Parts: sequence; structure tokens; C-alpha cells
Amino acid sequence: MPKETKKRGRRAVKARQDEEAARQTEEAYKSGPAFFEDTTGDAAAGADAAETAYGDGADGTGEPGAAARQQAFYGLLDPTQLDYFRQADQQLAVPAFETDEEKDQFCNAVWAEMDRIELKVATDQAGSKLLERLITLAPSSRLRTVFGTFSGHYEPLFRHRYASHCCEALLRRIQGLLDYEDAELAAVGPDEAYVSMENMVLFIYNELKPNILDVAFDPYGTHGVRILLLTLTGQAAAGANSSLVRSKRSQKTRKNELFEETAFSAPTAGPANLPESFREPVESFVKTACKALDSEQARHMVFDPVCSPVLQLLLGITGKKKKYNVLRILFPDADWTSSTLSFVNAMATDPAGSRFLERILETCDSSFLDQTYREYFVARLDDVYKYLSFPFLVGALVARLDTAAADGLVAGVLPKIRDLGQTNLDLLAALIAQTAERDLARDGVTDRILELAAGEDSAADSVLFQLLDVTADSLGSVHDGIKNKINPIPVKRALLVQSLVGYTPAATERIVESFIALPVEAMLKFARHTIYSHVVEKIMTCDSLTTLQKRRVLNGYVGHFGELASEPSGSRVVDAAAVLSAGMNHYREKIAGELAERRADIQNSLYGRKVWKNWKMDIYVNRPGRWNSFAKPAAAPVRQAPEKKRQPDAIDEIFSKRRK
Repeated sequence: MPKETKKRGRRAVKARQDEEAARQTEEAYKSGPAFFEDTTGDAAAGADAAETAYGDGADGTGEPGAAARQQAFYGLLDPTQLDYFRQADQQLAVPAFETDEEKDQFCNAVWAEMDRIELKVATDQAGSKLLERLITLAPSSRLRTVFGTFSGHYEPLFRHRYASHCCEALLRRIQGLLDYEDAELAAVGPDEAYVSMENMVLFIYNELKPNILDVAFDPYGTHGVRILLLTLTGQAAAGANSSLVRSKRSQKTRKNELFEETAFSAPTAGPANLPESFREPVESFVKTACKALDSEQARHMVFDPVCSPVLQLLLGITGKKKKYNVLRILFPDADWTSSTLSFVNAMATDPAGSRFLERILETCDSSFLDQTYREYFVARLDDVYKYLSFPFLVGALVARLDTAAADGLVAGVLPKIRDLGQTNLDLLAALIAQTAERDLARDGVTDRILELAAGEDSAADSVLFQLLDVTADSLGSVHDGIKNKINPIPVKRALLVQSLVGYTPAATERIVESFIALPVEAMLKFARHTIYSHVVEKIMTCDSLTTLQKRRVLNGYVGHFGELASEPSGSRVVDAAAVLSAGMNHYREKIAGELAERRADIQNSLYGRKVWKNWKMDIYVNRPGRWNSFAKPAAAPVRQAPEKKRQPDAIDEIFSKRRK
């Protein structure tokens, strides 16, 4: 058997080792993490610490370590209690209470049955769901009772598979009530014991403090610690930060379970007055986490779905701090080396890593942003364009780069878009959103999209059909991507068309004229389609339509408004016609007459009754002479891009803006 020819000598061995190391650099960052290893030489202690935090398990399957698998045990519920709690959970999941008082009485009865066995219920699979619902609906007095019951057990409860959800619900409710304690405090008697929500948050943190990192990087405890950190820094645990608390899959699962939320259970904004006492816990956690991490450990944790969101929170908290800064730990060298480029490229190709990279681009200082853009994106644009994460990364870059750099990035990306595939649809959506917000490069984006849509067909209605990838014959049988997730392309194409309406005058003109040129049968199919009816609604509520275009759109539906009003999708078009026909009394009276003729059918339909109310048809039937003065439609909705709030740059800025 012939042998491989090898060069002898130390230099040849060194060259082979360097080549192998370079080949494996990028893959090394995605290998199994070894967190909190002892780098001072005590390998056994480091292995024990790694196993405690989030080990690979004895069987090497990637499951949580032995310490993380130990679940708190407070006893078992007997079969009678289990049956009762299951039935109570079903009644709360699908509420059938006629009044709020009846619902409160039922909840109080369940709380009475749960008295002194709350810990058993919290650690039971079925009981924890019921307790979570009850905490979500509980008043502040009941929350204090639950807080007292859990006191002394928060660490094992946070790390428990089922009880952790109850702790998360408690923290969410506390966060929502931080700004509403003054009225309660005024009603408390001088001799009554009162525990404020602020003190409850501090107590929970202090109980977790000795092992806060173990809990933060525990598969079950991490979600509760994330909510706790968001509460301490004055950020909402819902809305824009929801992805930092739970994955999209988990959010959809819990939404399908019909968890009811009160006005304070999932606030979309942090407390207006952040207590100054929260500063010390925040600084303590940042100091503890940054001291425990080195560059290699932190880079491994970026790719871990449990640890990565915690580091994302730390990115926003530490900001530009010089001593304790996550970004400086990840990028210790001012000059970018091949190892740094490999790390950034590994993040761009990994699901968890790409979200972390997007977070870096959103929160880092401008100098690091410019350096990342020059060193990585400009040099590797041809390769990065092919990654699934590219649309999100481009959106973050265009939103923060200076005008010249953002224009150059958009100009470099547009020629690479050669079709309207799924990835390119996401990319175009990101470009449209950010260029519209910053008002740059709109014409270039519009020209490229219309060029892709035109194809070889020059017919007037071809632009709309090409953008939606349908024909007049197949329009009624297009797969519904909303109810069935097998094919989301129709939804994304429809959203692209909606974003183009009003984006530039050229795009609006082409799409509106393309729609007007359709025959009446095709326009009716659009109005009855679950997805494409939103496109019709967007066209009808666009404020840049000329009077002639408005008349042509209305003429396509005159004689069919009565039948559309009772349909789920068609009713949306009838409501939009109220905005489109503003100031055109002749058309408004025609539409109202059609609705009045089909009054019985409309009032027997849920969607029809909403149309009847929006058009104020009761006044039309009873007082037709005064109907025009009462039935003035609201102005076309101005859909502005949501305001993007930057993460606070440092702890001092967090508390200086929210100090009482």
C-alpha cells in the first residue's frame, strides 16, 4: 500500500499544523461549548463548573448537565386534586363566564383549593399551567401571597421545567405593576404590612445572586433571568424584546394555548420611573458575568440558543463601558485578524449567531459598525449575500450606516437580486422598510423591482400578476399561505406589493394602473381572496390616488358591494371603499343602497354586521337625509414605520433617563 509523501522537519510539521488550524477555525466556534472552564490549570474544577452551568451530560448527547437536570420536588398531587385542577384549567382556557364577578369568584375558589400546596402545584405539569393562568389574572394582593409562598425556593423553581413558567408569569405581572403602586400605598393602613413590587424584584434577585450565572445559562432558568434583567433595566418583556425572552416557536405554542393576558400581564413598555435601587443589581450582574467570561468562552456561547439571548441583553446593558463590556470580550483586538473574520462569518451562517450579529449591529458604537462593514461586508458581499440571515443583517446596516455608506450598500446589493425567490423577497422587504424610513435610494429599489416584475410581458396588468406570481385563471385557486404554512411565498409577495404602494410615485402608479386594467371578474377574485384582499385594501386606502383612478376602482365593484359585505375577505374591501369614496356622494349613496337591499343577509353575518356599523347604515335607513353628515369616513390611515428605540448605551444612561 503506497504511503503519503510527507516532508520531514519541524518547519514542515508546523506548516501542516497551521493549515489544519486555519481550516478548522470557523467550525470550532460551532462546536459544543465548555462554559466557565478553569483556565488556571485546575482542569477538574473547570469541568465541574462547566457541567454545573450547562454541561454535555454524562452520555454526551448535549442534554443539560447533572446539576441542571435535578428538579425540585415538593410532593405529588393526589388524583382528586389533579382532576379538579385540570377541569379548572380547561374552564379558564376557554372562558364561559358571563360577568367579571363570576370569573373572580371562580378564581378565588381555585385559589382556596390551592392553599398551602402551591409548590406542589407549581412543579406539576398540569397544575403549573393552571397556576400560571391564575397569576396572570391575579390582583396585586394575591401576587404578594404567591411571592411569599415562593420565597426561599426561587432558585430551584426557576430551574424547574414546569415551575419556571410560574416564576416568569409572576415577574411579568410585577413588571406591569411597578408604576401603579402609589394608589395602593395610599390605601394601606399605618399598621399593615406592605411589600412593594420594587422590593419583590430586589428580593428575587438577591436570592438568585449566589448562583445567578448557573440559573441564567440553565435551559429552564434562563427565561426567568432574562425577564428579571429586562425588569431591572426598565425594558418591556413583550413587544420588541419578546425574542430575547422566548423563541418564536415557544411564543406561537403559548399563543395557541390561549393564555389570557390582562392589561398588566405583558406590558409593551418598561416602567416610566425606574427605581434607583435597581442600579446595584444590574451592575452586580454585569460585573459577575464579564469577570467569568473570556474571549473563547464568550464566542462559543454566542452560538448556543440558551446562552446567546443572555449575551444579547448584556450587549445592550454594557454599551460603551470600558471595564466590563461584552463586545470587548468578544473582540479583544482592535485590528481584525483572520480569526475575527472567521468568527463573524460563523455568526452570519448560524441561526443563533446571526441573531446575535444583528444585535451587535443594532447596539454597537458607530466606529465598530463602520469597521465591521468595511472589514467583513464590503470584502465578502458576494458570499454573505447567499446567507439566509443576509436580509436581517442588511436591514440593521442600512438603518445605522451614514447616508453615503448606506447608498453604496443598497447599490451593491440590488444587482445581485435576479429573481423574486423567498430569500430575495425578505431582502427586498428589509430594503424597502429601511430606505423608506431614511428616505434614501428609493428610486433604485423601485426600478429594480419593476424590472424583475416586467419580464417579457408588456401588458398593462402584467406588473401586478408578475409580482404576485399568479394569472387570471389561477387567482382563485392559489394556496392560502396564512392558514397552511407549507407555502408562505404568496403572503410574502402580497406584503411586497403592499409595501410598494405609496413607496414611490412610480411604483404606486404602475401597481394601481395594473389593478385598474383587470377585468371585473379578476377584481372580484382579488377581493374574495384571503391574502390578496389586503392588496386591494392597501390600494383603496392609498392617499395618492387621483380622482379618475378612484372612480375606476369603484366602478369595478359597483353592483357587488352588497354580496361582498357578508364575506370574510370581501367585507374588508367594502370598509376600504368608505375611505376611497370620501367626497364622492354619488358613489357613497350607490354603495349604501346596495347594502340596504341586502340588509337581511348582511345582518345575519358577523362580517356583515361590522360593515353595517362602519357605514352607519342604521342612520341611512332611518334618517337618509342626515346620513351624509353622520357617515363621514375617517381619513386614510397613515401607516408610519414604528419608531426604532436604540438600546441604552450604558447603565448610567438607563437610570439617568428614568430616575424619579
